[in-house]
Amino acid sequence: MGNKFQIDSVTGELTAKSLDREIQSRYYLTILAQDFGGSVSLTGHCNLTVVVEDENDNEPQFDKPMYIASVPENVVVGTTVLVVRATDADLDTNGQVIYSFKNETSTAFQINNQTGVITTNK
Repeated sequence: MGNKFQIDSVTGELTAKSLDREIQSRYYLTILAQDFGGSVSLTGHCNLTVVVEDENDNEPQFDKPMYIASVPENVVVGTTVLVVRATDADLDTNGQVIYSFKNETSTAFQINNQTGVITTNK
């Protein structure tokens, strides 16, 4: 993983390399200051916690690469055909999954945008 942080020894400016919350969400640093004036060099330190905020940098992943279902032609409207499931590694609203059909051309099926349940519609 390497050292993600660097501090300028003159200005004290702390900079970070690219961070990814899904890899590590917190860093605990101890910063040391040292003076070189006088006959005795003195030091001080402080503790710093860096909390990495989430960014919407992960796409949802389905549990299966493909789903297949069969439906008899005489089923009643509202019959569950299939349940799809996807997860997103991001946090909170960045990780919220909403389901829909892409380029929906048929109204024979509907999908619950919260649960992934696909049912017959006609």
